[in-house]
Amino acid sequence: MRALEGVIQGIEYFQSPNFNERPKDIAIDLIVIHAISLPPKNYDTELIKDLFLNTLEAGNDSYLRSIRHLKVSSHFLITRAGQLIQFVPIHLKAWHAGISSFKGREGCNDFSIGIELEGCDEEEFAASQYKTLIELINFLKQESLNETSILILLIELFIKDVDEYVQVIKNEVKNKNWEILHRATHKIKPNVSMFGISSMEPIVHSLMKKFEKNENLDAAEIQLNACVEILKNVKTELLTELKTLKDE
Repeated sequence: MRALEGVIQGIEYFQSPNFNERPKDIAIDLIVIHAISLPPKNYDTELIKDLFLNTLEAGNDSYLRSIRHLKVSSHFLITRAGQLIQFVPIHLKAWHAGISSFKGREGCNDFSIGIELEGCDEEEFAASQYKTLIELINFLKQESLNETSILILLIELFIKDVDEYVQVIKNEVKNKNWEILHRATHKIKPNVSMFGISSMEPIVHSLMKKFEKNENLDAAEIQLNACVEILKNVKTELLTELKTLKDE
């Protein structure tokens, strides 16, 4: 990937009118990842494009009629097929986070990049979307972001996710609550890929198959416990790296 005037070359680019300048001398050090489907749980990429370009035709759909007046955008959209589409140059402010705050800082649009994944909370995202997302974040870290700040943020968020996942495993394996364990494993999956935890990736892949097919779930308990041990070691390494980054 390479960018020219804030636009990644070789991908589809549609200039949204919904943007403005960022505050002067502000560092971009946050990525906000959203999910979008229009109408909800339906995947029509053209409708998302129309929303960001202020050309949405609502027709008889009550939901589309309720949002057609919105002036919103995102820097990037990743479709269900994993295609990357851009709407706002990286150095400009997209209107994706609304009234927001992060760690006491108001107005996340000022210092963030917005990425929309075509999807919804009730359904899994596609593997191709995760692949594109990882490639995009790695590019943004090199190209536009305060790399140390974003790396610290990513590690802190991942450690939080690790703690939550381990706690879910400890609480729910004994109750054989496979649905909750399925959702938790699905949530941790992209981070396992992003942080390159090669020893855990095949385990997660196997677990997802078991959960999806509702088969061999007793064997899943052994694999989940293996994930706990792997993540304990990973967390120790990441805490050491985090301390080093903060001391620099």
